Amino acid sequence: MKLRVLLFAPVFASAVVATAQESAPTPKAEVGLNYSYTRVNPGSGFGSYNANGGFGDVEYNLNKTLGVVA
Repeated sequence: MKLRVLLFAPVFASAVVATAQESAPTPKAEVGLNYSYTRVNPGSGFGSYNANGGFGDVEYNLNKTLGVVA
């Protein structure tokens, strides 16, 4: 009996969390802006440099589980 409880308790807990996430409506569109910083130091006599950059994306949600990203 204890083994069953130990095996099924995590499954039950994750099902409760997944159900709680379903209550929020899915937005029709989402916008993301991201920033990236990378420092490269190759060594062996080569100089180091910094790389800054960013990108943006737009997502249109066709339904609850499928979206198109550009």
